[in-house]
Amino acid sequence: MEIIKFINDKLVYCVTAKSFADGIVDAHKTLNKQIPVKHNRNYFGIAYMNPKYEIIYKAAVEESSPE
Repeated sequence: MEIIKFINDKLVYCVTAKSFADGIVDAHKTLNKQIPVKHNRNYFGIAYMNPKYEIIYKAAVEESSPE
């Protein structure tokens, strides 16, 4: 497992997968349709367990510029 700590806050755009793990690819595809793909952007996934013990997965992309 890799843990990344951001020194500064990051603005990210997310799409929540309909299910874990089957919905991960579709969530990233949906995100890529909404946000233009750029090579200088950081893409990643955010996963956590909710109070019902369900795994929630969000496909995420970092904002590339303040605009």
